[in-house]
Amino acid sequence: MQIIPVQTSSPASNCTGQCSGCGKIHVRIFESHDLPSFELNERVSMALNALKIPHKLISTSAPEAAELAGVKQFPALKLEQELVCEGYVPSINQVVHWLMERYMDQIKLHQIRHISVPVDMSPESGNALRYAAQMALPLKSQLEIIHVMDSIFEGSKASASGFLAGYGATMQAELDQFIQKELEGLEPSYQSKVLFGFPDTALIEHSSQVDLMIIGANGNGNLRRRIFGSVSAEVSRAAHCPVLLVPEGARYYGFKHLVYTCDFHSLNPLRVVEASAFAHRFGAEIHFVHVGSEKEREGELPLSEKFNQTMALLPPSLQKTELVRVVGESVMTALYEYAGNHRADLLVFVTHERHFWENLLHHSITSEALTDAKMPVLVIHETDSTPPEGKE
Repeated sequence: MQIIPVQTSSPASNCTGQCSGCGKIHVRIFESHDLPSFELNERVSMALNALKIPHKLISTSAPEAAELAGVKQFPALKLEQELVCEGYVPSINQVVHWLMERYMDQIKLHQIRHISVPVDMSPESGNALRYAAQMALPLKSQLEIIHVMDSIFEGSKASASGFLAGYGATMQAELDQFIQKELEGLEPSYQSKVLFGFPDTALIEHSSQVDLMIIGANGNGNLRRRIFGSVSAEVSRAAHCPVLLVPEGARYYGFKHLVYTCDFHSLNPLRVVEASAFAHRFGAEIHFVHVGSEKEREGELPLSEKFNQTMALLPPSLQKTELVRVVGESVMTALYEYAGNHRADLLVFVTHERHFWENLLHHSITSEALTDAKMPVLVIHETDSTPPEGKE
């Protein structure tokens, strides 16, 4: 199956509806300018607007186009290369479920074919490397180990001097030696490379080429300095792929229980599908947890309504019936307590904008989540939505 990264970079803007790998789901409506055709157009538009999935909507009434697509009755709907209905108007929920199924096939966390692990030769990055190698083996993922060299550069680009080329070769040799030492006894298949430039900039740019980036939540120097304004924090904030932060001393034993931290922003159906796809890859159960105060506990929390609305948009196989509410003045303490009681292996956070970490700082969560992380954290980024394009 081909991987189509769901992103809104420049290639998607050139989508013609006949492309492959542009990042959009191709939605084709075959109509005959009657009431059923109007209703189909309206329901498809409502479903797309509700989900905000990157897409290309094409509506046509040309008989030759319908014949070429194998359409015999109007109205008809085709998603990607599959004719999902013809001769009737499906419900909005049915259209939503069809779109979700195709979106799930395209997201990075469903495939995880390419895992990238940045290392800085520190013991903490070595631990993250072992964690990633053990995770990649059963998934049969391509493991890529990278080191960013920023000691000698001109601006943000590497110098073309022969001296730098020689220094790069030396760093590559050191990287390979580090990898062999850290992965002794594991023997995974991997590739290694040295990148040039500022570490955070280089890694963020490189992240668009991979499905998952696994990085240590600590490194050389003071822990707090490494996290705030450092490579790990900046990459987790701005990467173009999900980021798995591995705290010092963490060991990989698989994933059985995931704690999905809920608020109004994280209860986005697309983000829930991403987390559910990840959980499905490991046969894990996903727990939806909201941490509130005693005052919130006294009244009905509107978040439960948002949870029910989100679940109604998901395919039946992904729907959950329970939103767990836990009470605690410290969000992270409450989450760790819940995770411990339910033997959870991973916390899942969703970023709803690029200033996610700064927003969490305001609520005193980031400091606890990263500087004193007691378990791995998966960061899923809220993708900027692509506005629907005009019909053709």
